[in-house]
Amino acid sequence: MRIYLVRHGESVTNHTRVFAGQTDVELTELGHRQAACVTEFFKDISIEAVYSSDLSRAMDTVRGVAEQHGLPLVPEKGLRELYAGQWEGCAFEELPERYPAEFEVWRNDIGNACPVGGESTAEAAKRADATLRRLAAQHLEGPLVAATHGGIIRGLLALWITGSVAAMRSMEWAPNASVTVVDFEDDEFRVVEPGIVTHLGDLVTELPKTV
Repeated sequence: MRIYLVRHGESVTNHTRVFAGQTDVELTELGHRQAACVTEFFKDISIEAVYSSDLSRAMDTVRGVAEQHGLPLVPEKGLRELYAGQWEGCAFEELPERYPAEFEVWRNDIGNACPVGGESTAEAAKRADATLRRLAAQHLEGPLVAATHGGIIRGLLALWITGSVAAMRSMEWAPNASVTVVDFEDDEFRVVEPGIVTHLGDLVTELPKTV
């Protein structure tokens, strides 16, 4: 079966370069325009169900997809971004000064990183993997749309492609409102095409290399 992973559109904290984690923040005006592009992307694709992280930036990115197909938009806490503990709400430029050792790991070995007081990248990716396996078991025919977050998608790609979240550093960040296509068969996820952005035209936004 096929799953389309959608990263949420540009959020307020993406724009201001603040570590949001599980803090609930809204999409920017650009993020809403990107969400409209996501809706257009799925216009002619058959979909069985639409799930989303229960954070509003993800829900609002695929709300139009669910409405377009006459499907409920189902919130899934397991698709949330990682919980960042003391880092939530901190500007990225402040983190190297306030948490130098931990942020050095984040910058250079993100697959083994853990924000102070928060969830590790490995824990977050494995949580999302377990959630998607459960959803796949409920919808054996598929396909599904699942809206989630940049850190989650990057960790999942490492887990699915290499077998270990530790390889996360070698994976690219998924741009805002990008679509990553994966197939689930014989209890394994296979990445078909990561980070599709052709539907976004000149609205593509990406995280800076310093994040």
